Amino acid sequence: MKQIGADMKMKYRIKYPTRTKMIMAVSVLFSVAMLQVAMMAERTFPVLFFMQLAVMAILVVSLVIEAFVRLGKRTLEIRDGSETLNINGYQLDANQIQMIKVKGYQHAAIGLQLKGKKAVSAKCCFKFVDAKHTQELLKWAERNKIQVTNTYFMTWV
Repeated sequence: MKQIGADMKMKYRIKYPTRTKMIMAVSVLFSVAMLQVAMMAERTFPVLFFMQLAVMAILVVSLVIEAFVRLGKRTLEIRDGSETLNINGYQLDANQIQMIKVKGYQHAAIGLQLKGKKAVSAKCCFKFVDAKHTQELLKWAERNKIQVTNTYFMTWV
């Protein structure tokens, strides 16, 4: 938290919400199912081998994306009395935001749906590293009369 003139600028660490845990669980279940098919047939099928390679490739790509996301430093700036948000250098005015979507409870993913857009873009989707900072964003939304909904939305990473 830094003070600039009479304005208070709050800077919060954020990260992309990822689905690595879900991808890993589905990969393990799919691998076990393929193993069961091979054991029941008592022979190997080349197609199962290639399917297993595809599952492993998806898993590796998912882990690489997760590592990239974890190592990246992203921030969200909220200034007291201001109508703008700064997400990792990308400035958004309150009048550009149609609604704020919140997905989840404890470590909620937050998506800023821009006016004229049907989906939440990747640059406007994040989670706070420290979940208690969600309240600051909700206070900002209330001050700027932006609708906040607790709903599912698609995340891209």
